[in-house]
Amino acid sequence: MRGHSGTIGSQINVGGTQVLVNNGTISADVAGGAITILESAVTNNGTLSALNGGTLVLSSNVSGGATGQIVAGAGSTVLQNGITISGTINTSGGGQFRATGNANNFLNGVTFNGDLDMASAFGLERVTAGGLVLNGTINVANASVLSFEGNGGLSGNANIVLAAVGGSNNRIFFDGNGTTTFGAGTTVRGHSGTIGSQINVGGTQVLVNNGTISADVAGGTITIFESAVTNNGTLSALNGGTLVLSSNVGAAPRPDRGRRRQHRAAKQHHHQRHHQHQRQRSVRATGDAGNFLERRVTFNGDLDMASALGSNA
Repeated sequence: MRGHSGTIGSQINVGGTQVLVNNGTISADVAGGAITILESAVTNNGTLSALNGGTLVLSSNVSGGATGQIVAGAGSTVLQNGITISGTINTSGGGQFRATGNANNFLNGVTFNGDLDMASAFGLERVTAGGLVLNGTINVANASVLSFEGNGGLSGNANIVLAAVGGSNNRIFFDGNGTTTFGAGTTVRGHSGTIGSQINVGGTQVLVNNGTISADVAGGTITIFESAVTNNGTLSALNGGTLVLSSNVGAAPRPDRGRRRQHRAAKQHHHQRHHQHQRQRSVRATGDAGNFLERRVTFNGDLDMASALGSNA
């Protein structure tokens, strides 16, 4: 089934509930056209695709079989519109898989090969406890929100890039109770954004970082807050970027001389600035009395408590 434009799904003569089992190919493969699948859930053992400049709008849940795939070819777009998708998604040649701003967009145990566009427009994407295997890039801008739920996370040869457009409102959230793990091959980097806290489901999350989180664009700021971090990888500020740590990193809170008190063990600004004749790097402590360096810290370099009021215990 292929062509320019049309709608697949829903009822007209007799009401009821139908499931479409696709063992073949459904393709929006004509430039400028749009084919929409809606209401009738899809079990996809074949191929759902957008090719040759066409657009495929998915407004029905898609369960991917072992041989099923969703494909966005060169110059074409697959649009996820408030549904749950499982299975395999492949993009190539600049083809776009795009999440709308619908809070019911879920990726449930997806292997994603290519690029997920959350930068062209505001988008919402929720990764379930099944986790996301990403071999490609998620671009986040325009205040888009990517969230991970439960005991899941990100693996594969994965990159998440936070853009300048949207600033601190480019967000990565951790929902519900559990642990979100970023695998050894993952990198979260870019200009500006916020990592941590909840948006869809309340709870307490810990981020286990086995990869790299880097504020690596000059003039940008990435902030990690609320969700505690176990860091087995790298947290960095490079190339004139700033990394703000407003979450405990690598250690649990400790009591203050017998009194129970919550504190931020490492609320510190990581700054790197380029100067005309030299490059200056610094770790800076803010004037927050909740700044602690635990006994296990090995500090190689300079701690800046001169540029502004700082506090460390």
